[in-house]
Amino acid sequence: IYLTGLQIPAAAAEVVQYIGNISTPLCMIVIGCTLAEIPLRSVVGNWRLYILVLLKMILLPLAVFFLLRPLIHNTLLLGILTVILAMPVASNANMMTLEFGGDQDLSAAGVFITTIASIFTIPAIMWLLFAR
Repeated sequence: IYLTGLQIPAAAAEVVQYIGNISTPLCMIVIGCTLAEIPLRSVVGNWRLYILVLLKMILLPLAVFFLLRPLIHNTLLLGILTVILAMPVASNANMMTLEFGGDQDLSAAGVFITTIASIFTIPAIMWLLFAR
């Protein structure tokens, strides 16, 4: 629709916008319901999730920062790329796990742990790399 310039009726566009606006809260509800059904010990005690946090939210952003720093001289652009890589696992991962029959408990736990870890890792990455 975007590439063709085709105009859709305002009512249809409004319905699509409402559906898009509700998708993130609904994902959070599904993740919350999944987490409510599994024991907290299995969420917090899964050491593999902490390796995920270390690799995805700390080592990957640091590696990309140091690899791209000689190539990208715009500090803002380099900062944006680094922060995007340090973001937690998206809630869409849980929806895809649900859709395709994967381990939904592990997926929900991954979203939860990486979101909690991001409270600490994102400011730490930014301070470490961009504090002057």
